[in-house]
Amino acid sequence: MNVPGVAYNYEGNRPNQSILSQQPVLRIDYQPWDKLRGSFKASGWSQQNDTIIGNIPGFNDSKQYRPVITLIATTINYSINAATFIEGTCGRSQNELAGCGLAQGGTGPTFCEAGLPTSEKANRDKAGLGALPSLFPDAGVINPAYYAFQALETNKPPIWDGNRLRAVPILEGTGVS
Repeated sequence: MNVPGVAYNYEGNRPNQSILSQQPVLRIDYQPWDKLRGSFKASGWSQQNDTIIGNIPGFNDSKQYRPVITLIATTINYSINAATFIEGTCGRSQNELAGCGLAQGGTGPTFCEAGLPTSEKANRDKAGLGALPSLFPDAGVINPAYYAFQALETNKPPIWDGNRLRAVPILEGTGVS
């Protein structure tokens, strides 16, 4: 980020933090006959759901919503002859992205700073900005049928009042965010 009137770019460093992640895998292969074989696989990735310390600790800390990825799949393979086979795979994978791409760049923990804010200072009312006018009266209202509503209701971050987001505004184009 460029700071107006300063001859250098601002560089922020994350504080050191340790979070444990894991990637369990189970695979079973079975071949009842020479022409028929099958396999089952269950795998996942998860990490502790600790508060992620921001570059200004206590101010821009955040938390993820369900940092878990799961995969379950089964495959059946039938050999018709030496040159032809039929194979089918069925399964499902689930990754609930809520502000963060999980398990990126390897399988280690994800220190996502774009998760749900945990600081009271992220709430516009508590930051003294609650009286700012809005062009749209329903700005920040989340439909209860949306996934975001479920994530907010489960975690109840300080910016959520049970109906609408009350986050401080982000000032774009000023060099300040």
